Order: sequence, then C-alpha cells, then structure tokens
Amino acid sequence: MKISVVVPVYKEPEMLEDIFIKVSSYDYEEKELVIVVDGNTNLAIEEVVKKVEGCRWVKVVYNNARLGKVESLNRVVDFCDGEGIIFLDNDVELPYDVNFLKKVSYELGRYDIVEFAKEGIGINFFSKVVSYDYLGGLLLVGCLQRFLVGTYSYVVRLSL
Repeated sequence: MKISVVVPVYKEPEMLEDIFIKVSSYDYEEKELVIVVDGNTNLAIEEVVKKVEGCRWVKVVYNNARLGKVESLNRVVDFCDGEGIIFLDNDVELPYDVNFLKKVSYELGRYDIVEFAKEGIGINFFSKVVSYDYLGGLLLVGCLQRFLVGTYSYVVRLSL
C-alpha cells in the first residue's frame, strides 16, 4: 500500500525539514511526501524545498493564494498517489522508528481511519492543555470501545 504523507505549510516551515529526514529514513518504499505551500512562499520555505526537490518521492504543490488549512488539504488530495494518506501539521515531530510507515500500512489494512496518539511538545500553556485534552479523549473513546463495542465501533483510535 502506497502511503502519502501530506504536510501543509503556511509562513514558517518549522519541522518540515525534520519530517522529510525522518520520512526518508523510514524503511518503506511505497511512500510519498506531499508538501502544500498555502499562500505566498518565502525564503525559509524555499530553502527547505531546495533540499527536497530532487527526491523522486516528494511533491511540492503551491496554492496561488491563501486558501487555509482545510481547503489546502482538500485540494492536495488530488495530487496524492497513495492509498493511505497521513495528514500532518508542519510542527509535528515524527518518531525515529524506521518501521513507522510499515506499522501505519498494517493498521490501514485493518481499519479505514487510524489516529495517532499525539503529545504537545510546545512550551506554552495552550499546547499543554490541547495535549491533555486529546489524551483524555483517547481514554474516553478507549473505554467506550471496550464497554460498548457495537455502538462505537466506527471510532478507531490507535497508538502505534
């Protein structure tokens, strides 16, 4: 199963180069990285694009205007060749596990939607609150799935 990793970028590329390095290190041949630049590009974005543009499995899509994250993601899906799509923000730190995409592929073979456990690594209060809120939601959904199996079976949240 080919997996497309989609990363929207607006103004600052933050962890984009790190995402590229980690995706390139993953032991999985059927992959592509699709970067969508939303709005005007800048020097910081172009520096990262220059580093990745020679890779045959990387696509860079430029919006002609600022469309916003949701519209950018909806639009860029048409450029993806993967059967499975991973949507990432450009401030996400991916794991160092070289088998990460193999695990994702396996889970996508079992489920239609796979959600990853995330942890806020930011230093501000808001990012920590979002992280704890998300982890609380995971716990609640896990309990619902365990005790109300048939009722909530369409909700799939897995930690890889």
